[in-house]
Amino acid sequence: MRFSTLLLAVVALPVAAQTPQALPFSQDWTDIGLITIDDDWSGVDGIVGYRGDDLTTAIGADAQTILLDGSATPVDVNANRTTPATFTSGGITEFELADPVVALNGSGTADVPHLVIRVNTTGAPTVRVQYRVRDLDDSIDDAIQQVALQYRVGTTGDYVNVPEAYIADATTAATATQETLIDVTLPAEAANQPSVDLRILTVNAAGNDEWVGIDDIEISGGTVAGEAGPTAGLALTLPNPVAATATVRYTAPTADVALALYDALGRRVATLAPAGGTATLDVRGLAPGAYVLRLDAGGRSLTRLVSVAR
Repeated sequence: MRFSTLLLAVVALPVAAQTPQALPFSQDWTDIGLITIDDDWSGVDGIVGYRGDDLTTAIGADAQTILLDGSATPVDVNANRTTPATFTSGGITEFELADPVVALNGSGTADVPHLVIRVNTTGAPTVRVQYRVRDLDDSIDDAIQQVALQYRVGTTGDYVNVPEAYIADATTAATATQETLIDVTLPAEAANQPSVDLRILTVNAAGNDEWVGIDDIEISGGTVAGEAGPTAGLALTLPNPVAATATVRYTAPTADVALALYDALGRRVATLAPAGGTATLDVRGLAPGAYVLRLDAGGRSLTRLVSVAR
């Protein structure tokens, strides 16, 4: 729990008009020109951050139970910061690191800081949401920093929690290496809608909150019935995260299948031996972090994010 001094601006800064974004939608924050002024999201398509003041006043509240709309709370972002371990103003911050990111941090003022992503899912029979949650704080702070995902159909009203995406604690004291990959499919009611809001949030934790980055956001739709999209006929599942070995299960329209694992720089770090719909993924020689597993078959490809943990 951090208390910070509030600076009141006399001129309202512009906010990006949240036009629902077509699928597939992605944002990895590598363009540091998107956010250059505090509290100004006008350069970011489809995403706005809110401070979440008083959506709850309980310290360490269960993030999954906070479903009220937060769009009436202050629009918030601290632009062009570089030191997550020492920057103590709660809310939302753009950190211009070697791998740039936008991050959340609760406080006595920013009770439920959150990002709202607005997408158009028309024509998509399913909606898949992926993102990477990064611990950015290598100080001795050791808060229980929850992260939750919620959605709603339309632009008003309460949200619905997505329990499969809940992270009970996204941070580890004295390190900034913990990463959690989220990969979920939203309930059917979110599909084929002109406007769906997604909300990623944290809450004011007991003790000193830690910065958690929300990175590599990808929102995609399934293939419309009757159409042969780039992933039609393919399926790929595995447990996540992976600490040693894991069984990968796949479906493909042909027996000529290739499975490989790539690191964040796009380098192939492992080649799997698929047979009969399964393959073994061995990550014991790899450093912890985020990887991509790619399935190629019949001229089509499908990828899954993989988190290697120890």
